[in-house]
Amino acid sequence: MFGYIRPFVGELKVRQHDKYKAIYCGLCKSLGRNCSQSSRFALQYDMAAFAYLIGELAGETFEITRQSCIAHPLKVRPMAKDNKTLKYCANITSLLAYNKLNDMWIDEKKLYAPIGKAMLMSGYRKSKKALDLLDTGMTNQLDILHEYEEKSEECFDYPALTTAVIMESIGQNAPIEDEKTKRALSSLLKNLGIWLYLADAADDIIDDIKKGNYNPLTKNGAPYKENIELAKEVMTYSLVQAAKARDLLPLKDAGEFIDNIIYLSLPASADRIYSKLNLN
Repeated sequence: MFGYIRPFVGELKVRQHDKYKAIYCGLCKSLGRNCSQSSRFALQYDMAAFAYLIGELAGETFEITRQSCIAHPLKVRPMAKDNKTLKYCANITSLLAYNKLNDMWIDEKKLYAPIGKAMLMSGYRKSKKALDLLDTGMTNQLDILHEYEEKSEECFDYPALTTAVIMESIGQNAPIEDEKTKRALSSLLKNLGIWLYLADAADDIIDDIKKGNYNPLTKNGAPYKENIELAKEVMTYSLVQAAKARDLLPLKDAGEFIDNIIYLSLPASADRIYSKLNLN
């Protein structure tokens, strides 16, 4: 589901890059503290980017200290100390990782999925207890997605909406007091969810054809050119809508950071994905 939400590092200011890395390391420690040590294997740059954004909207500052970590025990590095935002993003990471593995087992019978689920079970239970309604909504959307996959739904709007709703719920449950801000964040994440689903589908076209997996951008074992071209347009439109929602957010430092992702990083990823398809 994720792997695309990260900044174009070359265009970040040095202080922003340093903060982003410190948040990433702090999120790793938060996963170990609030979920389980094995949950740290689920760490993603995407959620560090969300923490950067949510933290500012929640009115929290990231206190950066120098600490050692389990991966580099002999070297201290800047890390953000745990706070409400990092704890929330750690729990979201845990829920997403566990449900993703469950989804992979149902869809593709990946042998490592049950092993991964067993490793993440302890952290998942803690996160589910903390965010039970969000987890229930997440699993419901994945069940809906499975139904679309089973009937090989050709209209990608429907499966894309499941990811959009999951992303929207991350904004709706964020530790932000101002409801107007929370609604704008939810809209931003919902539109990014549509972009993410379609980017992932386009990126997996060749692999899914080889494996015979469901993909709304393929048809009869070949790229579905009509849907692919439409998906590219929808991805552009989703970023436009995400940018409009971002403009409603009271952002300062995190504004430049998220702008980097929306205007530079994601379009570059889309260009890379579609250029390798070479459908012209």
